[in-house]
Amino acid sequence: MKRFKLKVGIDVDDILFSCDQYAIDLANKEYGIEPPLSIEELDSWGKTGKRTDIIFDYFQKPDFFESQPLIAGAKDFIRQMVKKAEVFFITAIAPEFMSIRAKRLMDEFPEVPKENIIIGFRKDMIDVDVILDDGSHNIIQSKSAYPVLMRKPWNQHMTGCLAVNSFDEFITLINIINKSYTQILPAKKNKIIGLVGPSACGKTELIERVTNMQLAEKLVSYTTRAKRDTEDDEAYHFVSRKQFHGMKDDLFETTSYANEYYGSSKTDILHILERNHVIAAFDICGAIALKKHFPDQTILVFVNRPKKDLINAILERNIPNPDKTNRIISLGDEYKNIDMCDAVINNDGKIEKAVSELVNIINS
Repeated sequence: MKRFKLKVGIDVDDILFSCDQYAIDLANKEYGIEPPLSIEELDSWGKTGKRTDIIFDYFQKPDFFESQPLIAGAKDFIRQMVKKAEVFFITAIAPEFMSIRAKRLMDEFPEVPKENIIIGFRKDMIDVDVILDDGSHNIIQSKSAYPVLMRKPWNQHMTGCLAVNSFDEFITLINIINKSYTQILPAKKNKIIGLVGPSACGKTELIERVTNMQLAEKLVSYTTRAKRDTEDDEAYHFVSRKQFHGMKDDLFETTSYANEYYGSSKTDILHILERNHVIAAFDICGAIALKKHFPDQTILVFVNRPKKDLINAILERNIPNPDKTNRIISLGDEYKNIDMCDAVINNDGKIEKAVSELVNIINS
């Protein structure tokens, strides 16, 4: 059991205070922009030369920072967090607006000591255990043990890192980090095995092996992208965007990549559990969502493979070079996810040994 209290650093703009959305709302109202600007147009960090650059004018005005509205649920989120960790506000803002930011934080969140308000752009120098931020550059540069990305339209391209979509998901993650033991499931209860690990670590082959042995059934996810020539009908449930959005209430985790949507169904899991164990591969964001919705039945298993083997396997894959580069760059962050999992199996070139380790976890 951990004997210390976690130190958690929380970004402010677009995490607690509405920033980009607020600036968009102001611009639409002031200039009558047609069609109106939308948050989805902010698909990258900083100025892009697009029409959305107009919002940066507001970031030079003190009344903007004085009037930023709170994001829904922010107050309750901080009230919950201070019970679970020592909370620090870590916020980057121009020097002339620092006093405005500090006063607003003290007024809105009196639960957090004023000494825990840290203002500056060098977030990489902050020594905390966990940091929550929407800036991918801050996640990449962070020295914290668990840098966590809050998903926003401008960071959807970033993969291989811890990421959450909501306050609730982040609190679930903090609960997992705080928990220093692996929950033992009742022997008679079917389990959900979530495989986590870097690209090319062997998750797909492990799933194929244990499903062929009928020890578990694969959970098939849904996607709006087109079926590839190399894929069979069991790779995904291929659906239209309208169908996907109609399933929103049933999807316990969703993500987007290359302007296409992916998600997994709670109903599908429940149907499989009636007859067998469930197995599927998830990124760490999906794994956290799985643990949140099925805490008593989920076992997260990290598939460990030597980094050199991973790089060689990624380079050999028939995917675009930019995708190869992104996957290799993200390996360091992917390996950090090992601490979030309940068990580890090693795929060091001896797949039969890895299969045996996975079978033991399923049957335990």
